[in-house]
Amino acid sequence: MSDPLISDRTRNQDALAEESSEPVLLVNLFTPKEGHEDDFMRAQVGEYERLNGQVPGWIGNRLGRAVDGSGFVNIALFESLKLYQNW
Repeated sequence: MSDPLISDRTRNQDALAEESSEPVLLVNLFTPKEGHEDDFMRAQVGEYERLNGQVPGWIGNRLGRAVDGSGFVNIALFESLKLYQNW
């Protein structure tokens, strides 16, 4: 019987993590509260600097800002899904 708290997607990711050593790219979108965009950007950059060299398998991040300045995209690269999941 399958666990109702674990989705098929999670099971598939676990299986993929065991089988693959391919790099994994993570994309997250953020929309800070109006007027706090620069604070958000500084906090993200500070976190990247703090984590640099501290997370096994983490290759790095890129932070992009929307043309209108209201939103951000964070792109993180890990050596493998397993290393990301272990973090």
